[in-house]
Amino acid sequence: MKLEPFDALGLKDMHQEQINSLMEFIAEALNAAAEVDDDGECLHAMEEKADDLVHILGGNGVKVTVY
Repeated sequence: MKLEPFDALGLKDMHQEQINSLMEFIAEALNAAAEVDDDGECLHAMEEKADDLVHILGGNGVKVTVY
């Protein structure tokens, strides 16, 4: 399968409000995942997805610390 060339939007191209909204959404998703189960499996899976998303958009990634 050959992909056609396409323009990509990264964090550096986004308006600050877009970045803020994306990061708030990621934070809420991680908080919800943390409340779902006690073994952390859901939280770990969501952390990986959030990390991948931020990397794809040109960011440094996401790391979750549980207190």
